[in-house]
Amino acid sequence: MSIIENLKDIGILDFPIVFNSDDFKHEVNRLLNSYVIALKMYGANKSVVERITRFKRSCMFVLSNYFRGNHYNAHNNFERALNALDIDESPLLYSSLDEKCMFRGRINNELDDYTDDQMFHIPLNRRTIISTQRYSSPGLPCLYAGASVYTSWVEMNRPTIDSMQLVALKPTEKALEMKVVDLSHIPEKINELSNEEWFDEDEYLLYWPLMALCSIKVRHENDCFKPEYIFPQLYLEYILRKKNAGSLMGIKYVSIKVSSINAKQLAEDWTTYVNYVFPARSDSTRDTKCKFLSNCFTTTNNRSGKELYMIAETIRRDESSLKWNTACEESLANADKRILYTRDGSPFSYHSSLCGLIEQALFKNECMEESDMNFYELLGMSE
Repeated sequence: MSIIENLKDIGILDFPIVFNSDDFKHEVNRLLNSYVIALKMYGANKSVVERITRFKRSCMFVLSNYFRGNHYNAHNNFERALNALDIDESPLLYSSLDEKCMFRGRINNELDDYTDDQMFHIPLNRRTIISTQRYSSPGLPCLYAGASVYTSWVEMNRPTIDSMQLVALKPTEKALEMKVVDLSHIPEKINELSNEEWFDEDEYLLYWPLMALCSIKVRHENDCFKPEYIFPQLYLEYILRKKNAGSLMGIKYVSIKVSSINAKQLAEDWTTYVNYVFPARSDSTRDTKCKFLSNCFTTTNNRSGKELYMIAETIRRDESSLKWNTACEESLANADKRILYTRDGSPFSYHSSLCGLIEQALFKNECMEESDMNFYELLGMSE
């Protein structure tokens, strides 16, 4: 067995990271200590163990300085931690934006629907309402999007459908030419990754602690300060300072909230539960939209939850409404293999779920216009 397989078997690589106490410094120290001990136990390369040990030491200095209010030193310590890992050039860290469509949701209990602009990132001239989020610090507008309607719904803390408004975001050619920093390589992907020519086990062992510190489940959702966001926010700022920052448009990661519902979700279909964060590239406090992000995405089928619920019910009751063209008909002959798990582990077809039907409703126009494309490819699914 490989070192990674051994670490998976004993639970060292479990995702997401769940802490059992509010002593954040102690929990981070325990997590990284356990990782180093396990690496030594299974005979990891000495250089890998030494680099992760230096990473752990610098991360503890990060937290000491951060909690003292010395954020300048915290940033410097974090950069030293990343230098210890020395994986900035690793293929693991970068990928193309391969989603044909992403989804963004907002709560809307008003009589009028939000406009396309209101469904984009929080306006630049309203920075004062931006609170702390996993990768973005207060005051920094970011565009968060999910690879599926289900992920967007869970990230919004599972509201009633009729209180939501959803929009499909379609990447432009400009976006497709750029890269994202990829923190989505969870242990469930190892079999897939190991088939890549560039995959290196030592690099993954160095990659995992960085991904882990950015994937800690929040213990107290309603608190103003969330220590679980310290490392991901520092990492986004580090990326924005990189020399090649101009070619990096954001970060790809697996939803922590979805991952916490049932472990089977990730084992069966991790791609459905991917999130993206795209920071605005503007220091304006007068404008509304970031020009860079506006050039990277187009908004399509901006619909209220009430309308989507009605359309979804129509699709559910009349299968013929799905048969918009020959390409769609042929695709529908193959049952959707995505599975949605409830908290008790019960499996259901994602395609037949309300979230799956809403995705079809949000993408109906695209399917009609691009009849030469496979319907599931349009949704970012594999057959």
